[in-house]
Amino acid sequence: MLKNNFLLLPPEKLPHNQKELIFLQNSKNTILLKNSFSEIIHKNDLFIIIQKILKSYEKKIKNFSIISNDCYESKKNHDNDLAFRIIRVDGPILEVLNYSVIKTYHLLFLDLKKSGTSLSRKNFNILIKTLFTLLFLYNPNTHCSISNKFYSKLKIKNYIDKYNAYKRWIHGHYLFMVIIQGLIISLQCFIFEYSKKKFLQSLLYLDNAIKLMKATEVALYYTGEFSSKSYNENVRPTLMPPISQPEMSGLNWRDHQFMVKNCMRSIGKLNFTSCPIIQKKYNSFIISLKKAYHAHKYVCGKFVGPASGSLRSNEYSAVQEIEKFKKLRLKILKG
Repeated sequence: MLKNNFLLLPPEKLPHNQKELIFLQNSKNTILLKNSFSEIIHKNDLFIIIQKILKSYEKKIKNFSIISNDCYESKKNHDNDLAFRIIRVDGPILEVLNYSVIKTYHLLFLDLKKSGTSLSRKNFNILIKTLFTLLFLYNPNTHCSISNKFYSKLKIKNYIDKYNAYKRWIHGHYLFMVIIQGLIISLQCFIFEYSKKKFLQSLLYLDNAIKLMKATEVALYYTGEFSSKSYNENVRPTLMPPISQPEMSGLNWRDHQFMVKNCMRSIGKLNFTSCPIIQKKYNSFIISLKKAYHAHKYVCGKFVGPASGSLRSNEYSAVQEIEKFKKLRLKILKG
């Protein structure tokens, strides 16, 4: 059952600081990833090596257990997970985090082989770099340098809209979820290090959050590459009764709610006036957030038009609703 679904930790179990991340390090995981990164750099065949890592991590699924009666999960949180075949699991935290990322990128590469992408070379590289951003974040002992030359050699197949839009939609959301979990960890570590006046360390985590926010923007464009016709025929019906519960919305993603409530609200209370370098970097984070919302509005407008209501409500158009929540988030962050 676990292997046929997408496995994620609940956001409440994600690491809060660098000490926790270092404590979670496991020598077997470190050796496996270090050797894999070395192969990637020298052989340049990312997909085959991702497959190899995934096989190794699939053996670890037996150590995961399904979380039931989760007191932090609302019915709408559960409905969203159910619609996208996401199961929240408990287990060795680092193994689950690594597995979620590797599984996502295995699915992403399968999609790219079949349907290609219309992303620019720059955005395509951001998508691939995010794999390493996440794995280096979770496994700091494996960090290595990967040159831009490596990314420039990766081939891009032109996008074909005939491929299953529903799969792209589902897999794109998995990508979004692992990026959001990486964002939560980066922001929690930033808040913790900044509160301890470890400004250099906090700066590194804030920089990581900017990279992941940019990746969110690209993930939205990637997920919405197919036509509005494909969306209305193959995707939208799966988000409505009788297949899904009523009022489906991205606002119900548990991880997104956790990030807003626990990370953004905490950051909004911080004062960076005594540290202009961090203030400047924080301004860059705000800009990257605005761009991610712009991408969300673009994809939404492309599928349902600028005036149509969302699945959640007809009070505002779907695009207006995204703009409304963007302003609320920026207000929290003092952006």
